[in-house]
Amino acid sequence: MSDASTRQRIPDEAFRHMQRLFIERTHPLYLRFDRDMKLEDWWGDSDYYGFEPLHVGDDADSKVDFLVGVTAQDELELPIVQTPNGQPVSIHVRPEDTGLCVLILDAASEHERQTEIQQKSNEVQLLSKKQQMLMEELKATQIEVDRKRREAEAANRLKSEFISSMSHEFRTPLTSVLGYTEILENTLQNERSQLEKLGAISRGAKHLLSLIENLLDHGRLEDGAIVMQVRPTDLNALLADLRAIFTPLAEKKGLEFSIQTSGLPADRVLLDDMRYRQVLINLVGNAVKFTETGSVVARVHWDNGQLRNEVADTGPGIPEAARERVFLAFQRVNEDQESGAGLGLAISQRIVRIMGGQLVLESSGDEGSEFGFTIDAPIAPDDGDHDPASNREGTVVTASALGHTVLLAEDDDDIAQLVELVLEDAGYRLVRARNGREAVDKALLEKPDLMLMDMNMPVVNGIEAVRELRASGFSSPVIALTASASAAYRESAIAAGCSDYLVKPVDLATLLSTIAEAIADTA
Repeated sequence: MSDASTRQRIPDEAFRHMQRLFIERTHPLYLRFDRDMKLEDWWGDSDYYGFEPLHVGDDADSKVDFLVGVTAQDELELPIVQTPNGQPVSIHVRPEDTGLCVLILDAASEHERQTEIQQKSNEVQLLSKKQQMLMEELKATQIEVDRKRREAEAANRLKSEFISSMSHEFRTPLTSVLGYTEILENTLQNERSQLEKLGAISRGAKHLLSLIENLLDHGRLEDGAIVMQVRPTDLNALLADLRAIFTPLAEKKGLEFSIQTSGLPADRVLLDDMRYRQVLINLVGNAVKFTETGSVVARVHWDNGQLRNEVADTGPGIPEAARERVFLAFQRVNEDQESGAGLGLAISQRIVRIMGGQLVLESSGDEGSEFGFTIDAPIAPDDGDHDPASNREGTVVTASALGHTVLLAEDDDDIAQLVELVLEDAGYRLVRARNGREAVDKALLEKPDLMLMDMNMPVVNGIEAVRELRASGFSSPVIALTASASAAYRESAIAAGCSDYLVKPVDLATLLSTIAEAIADTA
């Protein structure tokens, strides 16, 4: 379609309006030169662009410097050019039959747009560079984080190894202290002064054992290494044990102590009896320790699979400002209180949480405190199964020891002599092995009725020794007697073929009861 036909379609008024807009916004300057590049005519405001006054016959390159070198035959389009006064313009050069036409248009808006685009481009480049630097920093940070993580994992492994090692190192001598103390107490029944001294030794050793247990449990809880061992538990027997432990301690301080129960089922319930017992011992032990007059009462209520526990005392109370602090590790209400590491409540709270409950404190702040928690304890199915390492404290097993041989694999001479005294006094014949290799050889040769196997043995460790024995057809019960208290180690020992798992220091009556029951089961 031709320009003329286009012109005819636009109304005159609209066309004039378009002309005005074009002129106002672009400030057109039209120049026409002849073939010799002499100015013939012009139209527009040359002053707007800072040109010198124009006259017919002026040379193109003397008035318009950007036309220097341009001939009448050249066709050019220069997008952005600066005029003498710095105004950005676009230049359109078009040859005609009689000469050259030059159209100059204001390009300020286009220049601003291109400047903005360039600015954005520059900003994008800067941002890209910053992003690259940040990515390099992030990569360096990630490398550092990975290094720190590896260091932390290595430190945790070392801590776990240290905890395991310390567990063994602490428990082994305490086994001797508590075991020989118990023997002496049984021997010196009529020597009151000697019994009092032995009682002090026993209480001190048990207190030390409690502190060690809390420290080791704190480390295991930090590592997430404690796993609940849920098994059928006789609540009545467990609470009877607690009553026997704390009644003499309370009476010695002139306190009234009671365990009040309601709704307890005759059947066994499913829970981790060792951890449940540990929490109650921590709570009742604190209550007795910090109560000088009055009473301590533990209330245990079972209802439809829920076990609610409360321990209340008439002690000094816990100020509101200290109620959160008492659940933090190594914290006490005040530094003048009795001895302790400040771990009992922190560990109890963590254990209760793992068991699905929440340990809560109620206290007026002036007198008395009450700690409570509720956990699941459903009735255990009556399937006749027994966990080989279930609790047997208080169980009386009647079985004759005469004629039965027990092989003791123990490298510690003090503990070996202690076990020898206890077992031979009970009527057993004892055979001793000082390392794992000797234990395997003597077991296959002597064919004992039962083995007591220390797990941390030289030459061949206990687990490997048990595996070798079971592979060789040895069928007598093997009871692990070890200072390693971790659940993972216990599972490994049972999986290797141990019939039971006792942790040092073990109560001597429990040791004898466990041995007698194991032999009776094989009869």
